[in-house]
Amino acid sequence: GEALPAVANYGQRPTVESGPVAPLLEAHVLRGAAPTTGDAVRVRWLRRLRAERKFADLAALRTQIGADVAAARRALAESRLAVARVRLDRLGAQVDLVKALGGARPDVAPAVR
Repeated sequence: GEALPAVANYGQRPTVESGPVAPLLEAHVLRGAAPTTGDAVRVRWLRRLRAERKFADLAALRTQIGADVAAARRALAESRLAVARVRLDRLGAQVDLVKALGGARPDVAPAVR
């Protein structure tokens, strides 16, 4: 399936729950179509933004969620840049290997004579 950028909370939702409850995973997809109820999803954690805490009211929670979304977008952008750098480094190494082999592709074994 498609990888979708998201911001998520795994916890007990202390601002909206009055007592201890089973932890719940809530994810907000930042781009693309969100999964629907019953869809199987896999979550890959990139970075922990902050600890869960109780807010004075829902307005304060919404304000913090906005800040969390902005932080998540920055973290995702940094992650994509790091992946792009690794891919470019690998491509550069592959180009150097091709030159060293006299133009032969590194994924094709040279013929033995």
